[in-house]
Amino acid sequence: TVLPLVNLSRLRRSMMRRLLPKSADHGNSVAPCGFCGSISPSLPMRTNCNHVFCYYCVASEFMENPKALPCPRCGERIRALRHLDKVA
Repeated sequence: TVLPLVNLSRLRRSMMRRLLPKSADHGNSVAPCGFCGSISPSLPMRTNCNHVFCYYCVASEFMENPKALPCPRCGERIRALRHLDKVA
């Protein structure tokens, strides 16, 4: 038997992009995670293209594709991450 090779993370990103609205206003200052769609990202990280992701989401994606991870929001290659500064 032949099993098809399916890139689950790419499929998940594609489905999340189609199911979640691009500009959802949830009444908070932090945008939803671009990978999992969580309204309040856990340990939010900001990329070089200024999009916000959960640390665990972006770390697992980096482990899978360390050299050329595209941003699921804009397609730019993610090269740098920094902790999201919390505004008090």
